Amino acid sequence: MRLLHALLFAIAQPTLSLVTAATTDRATWLWDSTLFQDNAQVSKFLTFAESKGVKKVYAGVNADVPNVAFGDFISQCSAKGIAVGALIGNSQWILDQGTPSINDNLRWIEQYQASVAANAKFKEVHMDIEVRLDCFSLPKYIFYT
Repeated sequence: MRLLHALLFAIAQPTLSLVTAATTDRATWLWDSTLFQDNAQVSKFLTFAESKGVKKVYAGVNADVPNVAFGDFISQCSAKGIAVGALIGNSQWILDQGTPSINDNLRWIEQYQASVAANAKFKEVHMDIEVRLDCFSLPKYIFYT
């Protein structure tokens, strides 16, 4: 339990850093990867990303979206100098709940990476687990002991 407390404490602590815009690449999160199946939406996104100087996109993993749609999106981003990371997350994972599970997501990423060309591969995996106290109850002692 102390390990969980330490982990939650470390996660909850804000990280402060001073950086300048010139040294920071801009990134955005796209949880709704179904838009990768719509060429007009992809084109609109790429125009937006280029105009804002976005250099990294975290794309929500969704096993219902065909690999070819992810591959085309990532290839188009790569051609514009935009790196794409696989985005997975669920606030319930902290309680070892939630579907799809972390392992299901990682298995999907593994099969995807093995099935596509180098310019269509994810560059990284970003795991977003946000502890939301309003959506579930955690015992008080986790936060106060």
